[in-house]
Amino acid sequence: MGIIVLILSPYFKNQIFMKRNFIVIILFFVTLLLNTGVQAQFNIESQIRNRFEYRDGYQKMLPDTAQGAAFMSQRTRLAFIYVADKIKVKFVPQDVRIWGDEKNASLSGSNGDDAALDVYEAYAEIKLCKTSSLSIGRQELVYDNQSILSNANWNQNGITTDALVYKFDTAGWKLNIGASWNSLVQASKDNLYKNDRYKTLDFLWIQKRISENFKISFIQLASGQTHTDTTNVISFRHTTGTFLTYGGKNLGIWGDFYYQYGRNISNKKVSAYMADAEVNYKISKFTIGVGVSCLSGNSKTGADLTTDNLFDPLYRSRHTFFGFNDYYSKFGTDTKEGGIYDYYGYLDYKLTKSIEVRNILHYFQLNQTNTKTPTDAKLGYENNLVLKYKFMGWGSLEIGYIATLPTESLKTLQGVKNPKSPQFYYMQLTLTPTLFKQK
Repeated sequence: MGIIVLILSPYFKNQIFMKRNFIVIILFFVTLLLNTGVQAQFNIESQIRNRFEYRDGYQKMLPDTAQGAAFMSQRTRLAFIYVADKIKVKFVPQDVRIWGDEKNASLSGSNGDDAALDVYEAYAEIKLCKTSSLSIGRQELVYDNQSILSNANWNQNGITTDALVYKFDTAGWKLNIGASWNSLVQASKDNLYKNDRYKTLDFLWIQKRISENFKISFIQLASGQTHTDTTNVISFRHTTGTFLTYGGKNLGIWGDFYYQYGRNISNKKVSAYMADAEVNYKISKFTIGVGVSCLSGNSKTGADLTTDNLFDPLYRSRHTFFGFNDYYSKFGTDTKEGGIYDYYGYLDYKLTKSIEVRNILHYFQLNQTNTKTPTDAKLGYENNLVLKYKFMGWGSLEIGYIATLPTESLKTLQGVKNPKSPQFYYMQLTLTPTLFKQK
């Protein structure tokens, strides 16, 4: 009974009811669990992540007359995890807010109306047999290096998906089959949905461990979007790709390649690709790496476009790839459908077991030019300097400074006249203590 209450509680339509009774529901669940004779494990884990940001050209350059912005955001999560012989239940409520965002409060942080309490994860995983299980509910879909499916962890909200996932794991093989079907209301007719989201996202993922150091995986996805918010017709864009990784004592290599075909939201044919590759080598306390990322784009636009060559990166971890200034995340608008090349190199230095410094230098250029883009494909440089300090097993501090040296083409692409030198600074404190553990 306690498990049923826990699973259903996030979905009560009345948010006021959920907020008032949240603690009561959890205490009831914990009390019931602790008084049963079931052989099980129950953990309560937490995450509080505060991030200070100073944005002076983050995501888009600012004109020289504009003032940069500073703010503090906070993510708060509690993870209730119950594991028994045949079932695992995970429930993660989450609150995300900006410090002082209450509009009607007399004092900052009290009596506000901008509460951001939501459900990040809420799923049950049922053990079908020794090698397979079935997971159903809101859950993270994180695969390989997160180049296609990720939890978008930089974003304080993150990404989870309401999905059904079958999992198989045996003798070096892993197989996951997932399916989702999204609706806004309990409709009696039609299958309408906002066309800036995926109506359905279905996938097959297979991974084979070739050796201790070498793994290869294959993924096939079908992502469907309605043509408009008021029509039922769904266009499916298919993504087929592979990811491989090799990790030796000092040498590391990974790469991926994905090809897209099918139809886009305008029902035009799709033929697009994305590829990433990186090589790194460790020398004592230093790690040196070089890599390239490529996302295809369109050389024609508008009425001249017959085949869409702009790759849709689906739920790619945007902040992980293409620079920390996040200039290239919405590729239809950010590159004017031109796609992107990112050539980068980095140097890691591990000062101690708990302190690490990484510097990444990026060079960007458009994959294609078209009538919407500048004729010169060169976009400029970006430098990412990050310090990470893990002061406890449950606590870490990360400090980053990002600076961009733009070309005239990037200024034209963003439509900013007389921009100031773009820079972005952040300081992030992450605390993840386990609050309770019962076996």
